[in-house]
Amino acid sequence: MSCCSNGVYGARLGIYPMQDQFATLILDAVRKSDRRNLAVFTDDMGTGVQGSGRRVFDYVAQVISHAFSGGGHTVAQVLFSYGCDGDVPEKIPRDTDEEIPFDWEDAGDIHCSCTWSYYPLGSHAHLEHIENAVSRVTERENLSITRTHYATRIDGTLKEMFSALEEAFERSVRGGIHTVFHLTLSKGSPSKPHTQIHL
Repeated sequence: MSCCSNGVYGARLGIYPMQDQFATLILDAVRKSDRRNLAVFTDDMGTGVQGSGRRVFDYVAQVISHAFSGGGHTVAQVLFSYGCDGDVPEKIPRDTDEEIPFDWEDAGDIHCSCTWSYYPLGSHAHLEHIENAVSRVTERENLSITRTHYATRIDGTLKEMFSALEEAFERSVRGGIHTVFHLTLSKGSPSKPHTQIHL
């Protein structure tokens, strides 16, 4: 079933603070995050990162938690990818042989909303993979799951959300699938949650 000849883990991240001084808030969030054992590249369209699966997820979680720690409405867009045959691996520095766990102490209680789309590319059983992944995330007691068009909505703390999504991503990768997750996260929106806006 394996289709992945290129075992590259990576992500592309954009942060969008809905407030003044947005450039400072974005760059501070990127600078504060631990980039050891990662290739990190930032340009005018966002930040890309490559490394091991755990380090990539931890780095993205750190950047988002730093950005979301401020007041106001902030949005993040993330694309995680593993196993793209056309991806080009960057040279990843080996800065340390230590484990580099992310300390959620200051960020774990940040509450946000997320829409999650899962693309198990190259698999004919893609709907089965999607349903299984969503079912497992739904089992998390501390997350609220809502089905919506083209995505699954998740509400909860950033820590619980990333724990569930990283587990789902790794399960897909272990199945030998070219895996893509697309996330849109929102913290502090002035809109009423779960309510359609009629214009």
